[in-house]
Amino acid sequence: MAIDVEPKDLGKVIQLVAKSDGWKRQETRFSIDRTVLITGNPSPEITHQTPAELIQPLRAAWLTTKDKRPNDFNGPKVAVRRLAVVDGILQTDAVETDYFTLWGLPQAEESKSYFMEHEQQVVINRSFFPNALYETNIPWGICTHNTLLDANGDILFVIRSMSQGFNQGRVSVTEEEQMEPDDSSPFFASHRSFTEELGLFVPERRISLVGVAVEKGAAYPAYHYIAETDTLAKNIVDSWRQARDYNEHTALFVVPMTQIDNWMNSDDINPEIWQAHFLAGNIAPDAKLRLHNTSAWRLELARRFTQSV
Repeated sequence: MAIDVEPKDLGKVIQLVAKSDGWKRQETRFSIDRTVLITGNPSPEITHQTPAELIQPLRAAWLTTKDKRPNDFNGPKVAVRRLAVVDGILQTDAVETDYFTLWGLPQAEESKSYFMEHEQQVVINRSFFPNALYETNIPWGICTHNTLLDANGDILFVIRSMSQGFNQGRVSVTEEEQMEPDDSSPFFASHRSFTEELGLFVPERRISLVGVAVEKGAAYPAYHYIAETDTLAKNIVDSWRQARDYNEHTALFVVPMTQIDNWMNSDDINPEIWQAHFLAGNIAPDAKLRLHNTSAWRLELARRFTQSV
């Protein structure tokens, strides 16, 4: 299948690259320079390589997160420096950063202008078809956006908990996981997410990367993975309730591919739509739901994926 390397503004996301039938792990490359840490952490005990012009803006971002998200854990994260497609291989080159820096980057007054400039510049393809090259010096944390297809080819949807740092209370298709330095690759971060959030083991060989996009207003590129399982969605409920990160979601739904347009074409998803697909969880019977910022993009790529394989 051809690789789409032309940036596309799709409203809430800007798609950078996509491949309908997806990349398998062996068709991608990932490298991380663990000697480079870009952070706004003000502690004098932290050794970092933050460029001089970014020290104050990133410090403001870090402190903003600490102030506004006092219960969040400042875990280590992985930041993209370079994303390239060369001869069909998708290559990610990365360094280390942390959650407080990433969350606060679009929020703090002192860092907003740097983030806005990053959003304008990172979407410029600096190579030529059929290759692509996107680069940035701003911390840009890898987040895997993971869609699960069950044994029937139906999609598992969830409602994100209100305690989450992003897209609280929104419908995700299926879940998200930020990459950590201990992950061997973004593929492994996707694999890990299904275990931690759903209690479901999905081997990496059954996971495909179908696209990478800029999620507007967030300092994270969205790496969209589609995972296939032989388990029916209705049989995931018990494992979800026993999963380590069970409380990150409040409800589950299973939606046939033939019904996704009903969810994609409405700002408010009424009970008339969602009740037929409800599996488990806590939700008011008259609730009107809204999609996660990347969900419509993910659903369209999932449709193309199922048509191509």
